[in-house]
Amino acid sequence: MKQPPGFVDSSLPSHVCRLHKSLYGLKQAPRAWYTRLSDFLLSIGFQASKVDTSLFILSDGTNIFYLLVYVDDILLTGSNSAMLHHLIQLLSSEFKLRDLGAVHYFLGIEVQSTGMGLMLRQHKYIITRGSSFALHGFTDADWAGSIDDRKSTGGYLVFFGQTPISWKSGKQRTVARSSIEAEYKALADGTAEVIWLQYLLTDLQVPSVSAPTIWCDNLGATYLSANPIFHARTKHVKVDYHFIHDRVAKKEIQIRFVPSWDQLAYVFTKPLPVASFTAFRFKLRVDPSPSA
Repeated sequence: MKQPPGFVDSSLPSHVCRLHKSLYGLKQAPRAWYTRLSDFLLSIGFQASKVDTSLFILSDGTNIFYLLVYVDDILLTGSNSAMLHHLIQLLSSEFKLRDLGAVHYFLGIEVQSTGMGLMLRQHKYIITRGSSFALHGFTDADWAGSIDDRKSTGGYLVFFGQTPISWKSGKQRTVARSSIEAEYKALADGTAEVIWLQYLLTDLQVPSVSAPTIWCDNLGATYLSANPIFHARTKHVKVDYHFIHDRVAKKEIQIRFVPSWDQLAYVFTKPLPVASFTAFRFKLRVDPSPSA
């Protein structure tokens, strides 16, 4: 056993720390830690995001700072380095963080949705107050593609401006009875992701310039999103229908048709020839690996 980094006692280097109270062994420890940190952040002016409980936002009128809380890490971003250092000092003082390895801060950010929430990564541009954004997405499905259970594979891809920031490919939970249903379920998943990202960016005080557009290569699914009349073959997809139709009716999203050869989500649902795969990879701004 060794003394933890940042807490080494130079006068007693061979001693180890005795733990008086268990932290990781308690079931409520994560909640207690989050509550204490959350209360402190709110006390110094941060506001909690409404759509991502791990995100906190602080604005001083000119600069905007984002703080993202993970289990073992704190990511702090902003465009004012002096204010960033001040916030780190406050955190260090309040929680006695002698080793600042648990606090990461960046001057530029890129927003990316992940399974754990929002990922902030160092990048060449900064999202600031007054910036605007345009979200658009692509959705696709491979109807009954699984030989074992005949479930369909659905996928979506969401762009922030010209940068892909969120994508998913996976087998759908239920068997689709038609290609329209499979495509419509993929469209519902893509719509939910776009709406979540839209609310998240609004929390970051980055307004949308227009309603996001989602591109679908199935005319039936595209028409169904705007058609208020149910057909017998679509009664079993009412929940997804109401979810998408309500968003379209409120003008929160737009559903548009796109030919299959321009459907960027195609690569997430179907095996493709090398030439097609390479073309889609280029459109997705994915560079080949250095070893290729």
